Amino acid sequence: MKRRTTDYGRPECVLTIHDAYFEGKIDFNGDVLDILEERHDWIKMIMTPELFKYVFANFLPEVIVHSQFQDEEQEVISMNDTYPLFLGPRTIYASGVILGAGKDASLEELQDNTLRFVCSKLSLKPEDRLLDVGCGWGTLATYAAKNYSCDVTGITLGKNQTKFSQDQRRHS
Repeated sequence: MKRRTTDYGRPECVLTIHDAYFEGKIDFNGDVLDILEERHDWIKMIMTPELFKYVFANFLPEVIVHSQFQDEEQEVISMNDTYPLFLGPRTIYASGVILGAGKDASLEELQDNTLRFVCSKLSLKPEDRLLDVGCGWGTLATYAAKNYSCDVTGITLGKNQTKFSQDQRRHS
């Protein structure tokens, strides 16, 4: 990582790295993923007064304002008509997992691969309970309940998303 300024100091957490990068205070030499894999070597992982201030002055307000905006936006845009056009019928923001190089697959197959991959990483079993915070349209929640028979609770701020998810569960 290359610093553009010398007065930035050693960052407290990855959140401050995010802000410093987008403010142009730091830049990365090399692959960002490789650099972040080694973050424990160059980032302090302790709660400091500066980090506490950052979380309450920068991070939480951004999350709250963003979430409120998304919730309000969901009420204006007719999700049932618009979002499936570019998210596909699964209405999922996740990227698709490609299982084989050179193998053709539809968007739905790639998204199903992603859902299957996430559920397998969680090692879901019928006796498990899954909480999906920020579940959007409930695609993962619906998939996990249907295919792994576990007890799933999804939480979203969007009223249209909630209704869509409930409708999907009733029809699955």
